[in-house]
Amino acid sequence: MEKNAAAVMGEPVIAGALVLPKGFSKKNAIGMGVGGVIGAAVATAMGSGAATTPGGHHGRLFIALSPTKLAFFEAKSGLLKVKLGRLLHEAPRSSVTAFDAGGGALVAPLHIVLADGAVYELETPRASRKRIARIANELGAAPGAQQSA
Repeated sequence: MEKNAAAVMGEPVIAGALVLPKGFSKKNAIGMGVGGVIGAAVATAMGSGAATTPGGHHGRLFIALSPTKLAFFEAKSGLLKVKLGRLLHEAPRSSVTAFDAGGGALVAPLHIVLADGAVYELETPRASRKRIARIANELGAAPGAQQSA
């Protein structure tokens, strides 16, 4: 996915990771646990709350960090693997004012704040934690960026 993201961004991708909108895991677990039409109705009623996501996207996302940009892409489920979808938001790397990755057993909170006022509340699945840590470390070297692990 990094190669495809690099082609869209016009520069190499240093690090990338799959993330989820806040509440995505919980909503899917409840929907799957209840099952069928009732589960879908419960999941829809729960909504996404006040949490914001890049482009208002409610599915999986791919974050890509390049030497000068931070970009958010839609992540589409393919037959065998996840594929890169459309570009949802792109910001200068220097505009990242906070990139805070918390801890958790299965999913960890991820809080991203941009200088333009955008605040993204996301979740990091366990499988993406090392990749998110790499993005956080890379951004820690950027002026104005804060990080916590």
